[in-house]
Amino acid sequence: MKFYNPNTKIKSSDEDDEGFEANGQQLGYFFRENRSTEYTFHFSEYIKEPFYYQTFCNVLINATENDTIKLLINSHGGLMAGMLTCLDAIARTPATTVAVIQGHCDSAATFIALACDEIDVGPHANMLCHVTRGGTLGKTPDMVSQVQHLAAETESIVRLYYQDFLSEPEIEELLKGREIYLNRDQIVERLQARQEAEEAAIEGQITQLKEAIAEYSKDTSQPFPELNLTFIEDQLLEEKPAKRSATKPAKRKK
Repeated sequence: MKFYNPNTKIKSSDEDDEGFEANGQQLGYFFRENRSTEYTFHFSEYIKEPFYYQTFCNVLINATENDTIKLLINSHGGLMAGMLTCLDAIARTPATTVAVIQGHCDSAATFIALACDEIDVGPHANMLCHVTRGGTLGKTPDMVSQVQHLAAETESIVRLYYQDFLSEPEIEELLKGREIYLNRDQIVERLQARQEAEEAAIEGQITQLKEAIAEYSKDTSQPFPELNLTFIEDQLLEEKPAKRSATKPAKRKK
């Protein structure tokens, strides 16, 4: 917090050696500077081990709501552990996250892109969606346990990030091993459908709230606590799941 005092001597911009003083006392004021920073990270290689993303995570966790984190994505995917590290940081940051799909956005990279607040789909963008690939070693019971655990974890992640982007039948087929390839137009179409589904879900929450208030008023003589429904509706609309924003153009204009 800084303080500005208008009553101090002010130098003239034209005459550096001369100055003037305000005629009479004037009210000063405190002010705080709100700075914003745009950080750009290039995801143009395979997703690596978690250690590789320490700086990325540190920037996101320490960013402010005035900052923007831009991820330029052209990746064939990579390690699940590194992907989960990035997803956690994206979920935690108060900054606005923007995924720019420049070319390939495959496998683990699709989850990172879909986790962002905004998605710019470039003219050469394409996607490959599929489930985890890997292997296991050990005693037979141990391998069975590992595979079962990985299958359950994979399904949870797939349903969380592909919800409303892929249809339920597509998700079921994906979990059975199908690979889904999407071109630029298909990506845009699905992102728009996902946005519409999220908006419809929020409208449903608002409707349920209004119905609950009406039902309460009918069944009890007690007055319902005073609520600002307009404020509640605004909060619901503002607090969409962070990973469900509208598609942006390939080149984002300020």
